[in-house]
Amino acid sequence: MAKKPAHNSEQDPASDGAEGPSSTSRVRWVLGWVATPGLILGGIFTGGLYVGANLETSWMTRAVIWLFG
Repeated sequence: MAKKPAHNSEQDPASDGAEGPSSTSRVRWVLGWVATPGLILGGIFTGGLYVGANLETSWMTRAVIWLFG
């Protein structure tokens, strides 16, 4: 089996900038906890607006009205 190379901070590309890995983790946090859920919820909301406004006699619209009044 081949040995894994030892971690060398001088050759680590993530440590080039002043902030380093913390800026990457902040971007990941924003994408994971803000952007992705916002995109999903926005898509659901927009789809609901479209169906409710344009297809008021569809089974989906009637089911939502039946469930939520």
